[in-house]
Amino acid sequence: MFYFKCTCVSSETSLRFSFLLFMQKIGTIFFTLNEIDNFVKLISFKCSIFNK
Repeated sequence: MFYFKCTCVSSETSLRFSFLLFMQKIGTIFFTLNEIDNFVKLISFKCSIFNK
C-alpha cells in the first residue's frame, strides 16, 4: 500500500515536471515566433521607408 502511494506521488511529480517542460517549450516557440514577427515588421518598415 505504501509502495503504491509512493509510485502514485512520483508519477504525479514526473507528470508535473513533463508538463512544465512542455509549457517551457511552448513558451520558447511563442517567443521565437514573436521575435520572427518583430523582425519581419522591422524589415517591412525599412522597406517601406526605402520605397518612398
